[in-house]
Order: sequence, then structure tokens, then C-alpha cells
Amino acid sequence: MKAAVIGTGNIGLATAGHLALLGHETRLFEFPEFGESIRAAEEKGFIEVESLEINGLPSGRAPLAYAGTDLSKALDGADFIVSAVPSYGEAKVAEACAPLLKSGQKVFLASGYMYGSVEFLQTLRKHGNRADTAVMEMNNSIYAGRKFDGNKVSIGCYKKGLGMASFPGKKGREMIDFIHRVYPEAVLWDSVFGLGVSNPSVPIHAGVVVWNPSYVEQAADVFLYHEGEHLRAFGEAAGRAFDDMDRERMALAGTSLVDWLEPWSKIFLNWYEYQGARGERIFEIMRSNEGLAKAQLPKAFDHRYLTEDVCAGLIPLIELLDRYGLPADVCRAVLHLSSSLSGIDLAARARDLKALGLGGLSDDELKEYMYRGI
Repeated sequence: MKAAVIGTGNIGLATAGHLALLGHETRLFEFPEFGESIRAAEEKGFIEVESLEINGLPSGRAPLAYAGTDLSKALDGADFIVSAVPSYGEAKVAEACAPLLKSGQKVFLASGYMYGSVEFLQTLRKHGNRADTAVMEMNNSIYAGRKFDGNKVSIGCYKKGLGMASFPGKKGREMIDFIHRVYPEAVLWDSVFGLGVSNPSVPIHAGVVVWNPSYVEQAADVFLYHEGEHLRAFGEAAGRAFDDMDRERMALAGTSLVDWLEPWSKIFLNWYEYQGARGERIFEIMRSNEGLAKAQLPKAFDHRYLTEDVCAGLIPLIELLDRYGLPADVCRAVLHLSSSLSGIDLAARARDLKALGLGGLSDDELKEYMYRGI
């Protein structure tokens, strides 16, 4: 299989390194304005991957068939295209791919945020690409890793049983059968609605910033779940707020657009139990996972924990709750505090149904649109 990975951050290097070590011909691309980020991989021709043994992933030197800033070289002949940029960069990736993407090429979004597949395909069509393709989104990034020394990446966590959904939905079975060649534990969801509100990182990422603004301002070294020089950012009190947000979310189960849901804490446990995660409450589960021992609080408010998790996770969730007249008090409080503390109008950056031009559709029209595509 020939794979193209777009983006050279933590997830991009983890994805490209893993694919290459599995024996797939892998090409790595970065936009020219971020050329420094790919320079080491381009010069050396490989990624050095370190993965915790418990993950079951290969470690070692992962050879790259190409690394550079020429997208046409990266995409040419690729069966499998992975956009490994933050959710707010996915439309840019789609626009860049529009002149190059061909029928049969499969696109996967590694960011793990809601409606990314819809935005991506809408952007392709807007820029004249009519290829017969589908885009698959996930309910989280499959890796938790950290890039260092330019072309090296350390993978602390690998999520087994990650959910995935395709747009259009009619291609879901085809897409999941393909992705099982790389991620055999991936689980197909019927639609992006239930999948999208089932990213349990959303309340944690937004919450830790809201509950620790002084540490963020000081750019302090604070671990999220494990104690370090400062007390951990996420404790039992934060866990209670997390549970309250999840109770609001769970009310969507059984609505027209969301058939069923699992609690966020159970989703985390399903992903990480094989790594030793234990407990019933979210605080217990996250703290018992040694793969997350080095996860740290952001050192700035203009950080993806707000600009992704709020804009492409929390706001779409609140929009669905509002659609059915369901309570969203705690979720909305975190949204407002996120904007107030950061000084960023996060609602203006939202990727929700309204922003995608779909807010006026009925539930039946939305289901038809998501299944058939454009």
C-alpha cells in the first residue's frame, strides 16, 4: 500500500513512522511555510520511532519514500491519504488536494474532531474536484505522542477500538475494510453525529485550561494527570465537572440523529484498558494510564485544547443539545469561560452544522445528506 501523510507534528510523525514500519511505502508532506518542521526528515530520509512496548507497535528507523514540500509527489499514486493537521487546518489541506486528488484515493482525518469529513469533501467540491472519494473521521487521534529532534517521535498511547465514520456514509463499509489493513481494531460507526460527540478529550482539554488559567498564563510545567513540580491539572473536582458535561451529552442518546451513546469514561477505558488503565471515574482511569504520564497543561490560551476541542468538539455538541431543547448548562459554561479567559471569540471559529451550511436542514434531510454525500 502507498500512503501519503500530510503534516509533520506529533500525529503526523507518529502516523508516517508507524505506516512505514508496517512496510507501507510512505511519503510525508508539509506546507512550504512550515518547511522547517520537515527539514530533518527530508535530509535524513527516515523517522525514528520510539513506542512503549505495551502499545504493541513497532519501534525503530522508519524509511520514507519521500519527505518534502511538493504535494504532487506525496499524493501521486497514493492509495491512502492521511491529513494529520489540526482540525482548523483541514480545509486548507482539502483545498491544496483539490487539483490532485483522484477517484479511488481514500482520505482519513487524524485530528479526531466533529464534521471534519463533511468540511473536507465540501471544500473539495467547492474547488472543482469531482472525484469519487470518501473521507473518514475519527473520534480522537489514534496516537498520543511527542515529536522531538526534528525527525523523532515517542508514542505513549495507541487507542485500540477507536471509532470511525465515513462521509458519505454509504461508503463506510468500504472505508473501514480498507483501514483495517492498518488499524485492525478500528470500529465503524453509522454516522458522524454519534461519533462526533463521543470524543472524550473535548471536556478534559477545554476543562483543564478553564480550571487552571494562572498556570497557563505562567507557562508552568504542569502534568495533566500525574503529580509533578506543581499539582496535577486534572483532579477529582474537575472529574465531577466532566461527569456533569457527560450527563448533558448522554441525553442525546435516542434522538433522531444519535441512536446510542456510551459514557465518555467508558470510551477512555475501552481504549486504554490494555495499557493498565483502571477505575470507574474519569480521574481514576486517566491517572492509572502510564502512557499519559507526561501529558502536560498548555502554556498558552491560543492552543488546540481550545481552538480545536471547543470549536470542533464542544460547540457542535451544544448545537445538537440546543436542537432538541436539552440542557447544556455546564457545557455552555465551559464554552463561555474558554472564550473569556482566552480573549478569543471561539464561537466565530466554530465548525458546526450552521457553519457548514446545514443548520436549516431537518433531521431526515441531514441523515440523507450524510449518507449520500455530495
